[in-house]
Amino acid sequence: MKKTLTFLAAVALSAASGMLRCDDDVAAAKLLKANRPALEALAANPDVVADVRARNAKPLSPEEAGAIQRRWTAADQSDASYATPYLDNRSAAAFKAAMAKCKGLTKVFSLDQAGNIAASVPKAKDFLHGSEGKFSKAFASGKLEANAATADKSTKKWSVQFSLPIRDAGRTIGVLVATFPLE
Repeated sequence: MKKTLTFLAAVALSAASGMLRCDDDVAAAKLLKANRPALEALAANPDVVADVRARNAKPLSPEEAGAIQRRWTAADQSDASYATPYLDNRSAAAFKAAMAKCKGLTKVFSLDQAGNIAASVPKAKDFLHGSEGKFSKAFASGKLEANAATADKSTKKWSVQFSLPIRDAGRTIGVLVATFPLE
């Protein structure tokens, strides 16, 4: 009961702050209510935590992250070997399993402490997310955030994203972002 009230309060705050449109909040609330336990378990999955911890232990310089972003978004993907460490790791396996359990989950990715992709299934549109609210709000607050519904560029569907903190020993070390279609 307490989790339901907390969740409903979070959705109401998101709607009141303009993060969700009024016609989207009911659909988002239903999605989150049905999937929140699985998403929280995924954000706490030991493989997800370990992969983000490993990314944080070897942070990319802004130049390195920028170079990956340019390759990540380039039209020519004939050599996508640079993306393999992010698309085929222990987290990616956990994400695939979660996608089978969470009805409608179309994309999930984890971000390191700088907002760079640590893992993604399928490949997210961008590698860099550090300046985006979906990363910065959940990282700073340490709480689940319901993001504004948007036309998702990679899934091409009207979607809502939920951002959850990834914690290690009680400290937020990254963010998990899960995308669900509203259609």
